[in-house]
Amino acid sequence: MEIAHISQPLQEQLPGLITSIYEAALDTSRWQSFLVRLGLALRSPASVIWVNDFAQHTVDMTGGSGAFGASTGFAQAQLDSFAKHYCQCNVWLQDQSQHLPGCVVNSSRLFPDSQLSRTEWYGDWLQPQDLFYSCAAVVENQRDRSFNVTVVRPRAAGAYEPQELQ
Repeated sequence: MEIAHISQPLQEQLPGLITSIYEAALDTSRWQSFLVRLGLALRSPASVIWVNDFAQHTVDMTGGSGAFGASTGFAQAQLDSFAKHYCQCNVWLQDQSQHLPGCVVNSSRLFPDSQLSRTEWYGDWLQPQDLFYSCAAVVENQRDRSFNVTVVRPRAAGAYEPQELQ
């Protein structure tokens, strides 16, 4: 698989990203490669396909079916701690109404960046991984569960720009 170089303009990377989505839809073992490509395109070293349950305050890091989830840039211990505790204090998950199917949610709109560093979510989970900004494509949201493709990047990379969110 050819991975787009990080300096290639985002618009030029779209055909390859779309192709990798279709490839992964046909072969679930390819979701990891898609996440790597998406992360490079969006200057986001960590990404995950996962399910959040707003009612139970739990997550499913396998994507809900056991064969659909994927992640890159996270150690297994980080994903485990997220599933066991930090999903419950993730300030970006406070308002379910913001996580609409077919939309991209942006951490800077979900919770003020100026207040993020004062949270347990940031201090104990994001900061040790040098992460600050996130955006997620909400693929589906039914019965208090949202299925998401999420990318996360450091503060030094800056907030996600409109063309990246689009």
